[in-house]
Amino acid sequence: MNSRKYFGSFVWGIVGFFLISLCCPLGAMGPQRVASLLPSHSEIVVVLDAGDSLVGVSDAERADAFPSALRVGGLVPRWEVLVALTPDLILADSAHEKFQSDFERFHLPVRFFPATHVKSIEDVFDLIESLGNVLDRKSEAEVLLARLRSELASLDAGVPRDSRPRVFFEIWPRPLQGVGPVSLQGHLLSRAGFENIVPETRNEMPLLSSEWVAGARPDVILHTGITSREQIVARAGWKQIPAVQRGQVIAVNQDLFSRAGPGIVDALAELHRIRLDVKP
Repeated sequence: MNSRKYFGSFVWGIVGFFLISLCCPLGAMGPQRVASLLPSHSEIVVVLDAGDSLVGVSDAERADAFPSALRVGGLVPRWEVLVALTPDLILADSAHEKFQSDFERFHLPVRFFPATHVKSIEDVFDLIESLGNVLDRKSEAEVLLARLRSELASLDAGVPRDSRPRVFFEIWPRPLQGVGPVSLQGHLLSRAGFENIVPETRNEMPLLSSEWVAGARPDVILHTGITSREQIVARAGWKQIPAVQRGQVIAVNQDLFSRAGPGIVDALAELHRIRLDVKP
């Protein structure tokens, strides 16, 4: 009697395992076909060890990045490509919410995250945690965030308290735009011990006149290399700016400072290195 009972339990165990395997294939954790509409999202996917799932990436990626993934658009999604890819998750920005009805019309599974609206390093950490949850990479996100928070604490403890060099961070040359205090880049400048010459407004990247910047006399000028240093210092009236006279016109990595991703602490570390070399 006991033998029949145990045999029955064994059979039902095998059947149960078979049914579970059909529903949840072994090793299938989280989305398997992911399309990313932002480079920052793609960076987070990769650093959370889910890069193999990327089948589509943003048009804004560099040409040699993700060679096996199709380009799926940027500010405006490429609907025909997305539909053909049959992704089980699309990582979009909150700016893409205006296309909500199109995602529904094409039966595309999408999640929106506010990458282009983050204001601080802590906001970026929240973004990484959120993506870790939807990618079923929660433990990887926790390990990454623990490391980043440790590095951040070390950087915060090393900010010089004696003076705050005045800085102008040029984000775009034509028309001239600087990073404002309410932007993510403005937050980084303040956190690294700089005084941003751009006044606080609701605009993250306000338009500025060349004459106004010259009159503000920053100690250091940062730029993303869209315009060369030679072109910057040749602007009318800029040779009298302390930053130009002291050779403190410095190019920074555009990707590092424009993406709300895991490199954000590296961006702050880069500002710390520049801060140490600046002569106020």
